[in-house]
Amino acid sequence: MKRYNQIITVCAISILALTACNKDKSYKISCIGDSITFGWTLDNPQKESYPALLDSAYRQSGRTNITVQGFGVCGATLGHSCDMPYIKEQAYQDALASAPDLVTIMLGTNDSKPQNRIFKAEFTQDLDNMVKAFSSLESKPKIVLMTPPHAFSQGWAINDSVLECDIRPIIREYARNNSISIINLDQEFTDNPEMFSDGIHPNKAGQELICSSISKTLLEYLKEKKD
Repeated sequence: MKRYNQIITVCAISILALTACNKDKSYKISCIGDSITFGWTLDNPQKESYPALLDSAYRQSGRTNITVQGFGVCGATLGHSCDMPYIKEQAYQDALASAPDLVTIMLGTNDSKPQNRIFKAEFTQDLDNMVKAFSSLESKPKIVLMTPPHAFSQGWAINDSVLECDIRPIIREYARNNSISIINLDQEFTDNPEMFSDGIHPNKAGQELICSSISKTLLEYLKEKKD
């Protein structure tokens, strides 16, 4: 409850920034990801996943002109040649059609599986293709990349060593080279295995932490719009 109240506070502050920026404009946030974004293992993903928590927090703060939608697909990969490419899922088309003002992208956890690592060399290009697909939308959304959180187990053959040595560095380098905002979720979750239900998927407390991180980034975005 304490953490959720903190989320409400962060959202309320960003709403003040929004009011100063443009009180009549609606803002849409689309969250792209895999089972972590979907809210796998949660009792009620429709209410407890970080996109749902963020959307609820804004509504409880008194403004409904900020809408957050989750487009998480369990098992999805960033890589287009991997075993479950996100770009081949309906959720990808739905996310593009949502015409967002801000997009968060958190993919890569499932790319660490052995059968998907053979496509390692394609990861940067696949990331670039996805970023450009959203950037080219008429809504011209701000792109926010998120590094996959730590994997505290090897369930589903997910490998944190691969995430740490290969995938996260690629995401960070791409963000740096292209001046894209990034949320380093692995650093947010350092030594916090208690925030995961199975070592891979954040529990409600973990989802609340992700929600809070995105709220802070949205606040920075609204300040930029104001200026």
